[in-house]
Amino acid sequence: MQHENNYSFASEISKIVLFICSNENLIPF
Repeated sequence: MQHENNYSFASEISKIVLFICSNENLIPF
């Protein structure tokens, strides 16, 4: 169970990081 939770947590973190990175690429400054 803990391993699955850690995988889900890492998955959410990676989604947030990719979301932020894509937004920074769209921001002109």
